[in-house]
Amino acid sequence: MNRLYVASASEYGFPDISCTVTRAGTVTSVRSWSGAHSPLYALAHPTRAVVYLAEARGAVRVIGHSGDSEQVFSTGGEAPCHLAVDVTRNTLYSANYAGGSISVFRLDPGGHITRRLQVQRFPGRVHGSLSKPHHIALEGGDGGALLVADLGHDAILRIKLKPDGTLGAITKAADPAIQPRGPRSLSLDRFGHLWCTEEKSATVSRLHIRHSDTTGSSGSSFAEWTHTWPASDATSRSVNYPGDLIHSQNGRYLYAANRGRNTITVFDADLERLGPVREIPCGGAWPASLASDGAFLYVACRESNLVNVFAMDADQGLLDSPVAAIRADRPTALALVDV
Repeated sequence: MNRLYVASASEYGFPDISCTVTRAGTVTSVRSWSGAHSPLYALAHPTRAVVYLAEARGAVRVIGHSGDSEQVFSTGGEAPCHLAVDVTRNTLYSANYAGGSISVFRLDPGGHITRRLQVQRFPGRVHGSLSKPHHIALEGGDGGALLVADLGHDAILRIKLKPDGTLGAITKAADPAIQPRGPRSLSLDRFGHLWCTEEKSATVSRLHIRHSDTTGSSGSSFAEWTHTWPASDATSRSVNYPGDLIHSQNGRYLYAANRGRNTITVFDADLERLGPVREIPCGGAWPASLASDGAFLYVACRESNLVNVFAMDADQGLLDSPVAAIRADRPTALALVDV
């Protein structure tokens, strides 16, 4: 079975909940948990029994799988909105959107935070805007790196990781032909290419990473845009803001959430069939967060107070009709744990 953690926009006084979901997609129990303060993102540790919450007040909360709050640490930066765990270095990273910074935390063997190691700020303005790191993703190989979608600077950054997990040299992806893009979320496919949703241009792009140029040398760019597609082909006249982006367990398919058009677009990462495959309604309004266990895709529809559960075709990456709907007040973030 899976336990799905649903974090709500608690500035409105709504409780967070956890749900037990069977392999058939049936919801067997729902309970309140954590008492977090305005969580913007939730992340389950890949191998340990803890879940991390990024709280808008500038903190990371650690909770056990029972739902009990165990730790709260300051990020040293405002409005943390995304998290990533490096299990090889025992580090946790926080993207602090309003603070224009990345925080690094040391983790103990159980996944709990022992201390904050670093706060890396990105000074200066680009096109009059301050840095606003929104999404971070870990890249393996060459010692590892942290990839950052900087919505404020309209750029994608690659930060080399030092052996202790702290942040080193920074390189930037080549500037795309069309700007502004507004990079929002990142995901790496099984072929090692980087995918990005872009909310200002309402697009989804694929980038080629130049592995020979990832040393952080001055003036070099680590990636370039190779393909760009509209995030949605829906006929609705509503403005579209593509947001969350996740890949299937086999890494071939990607799922992009379209906030405004209220759809999920499926992309094929295979070179022979590269591009959008299908677009389906998400079953609610404003799909704010996605999660998947390989058999089901969970979609947090914030403005409909629903988390919809879609059955997935693992071979073709397609989604069927929702098999379940979980009631939750303004769900903003999802974390999935195998129990």
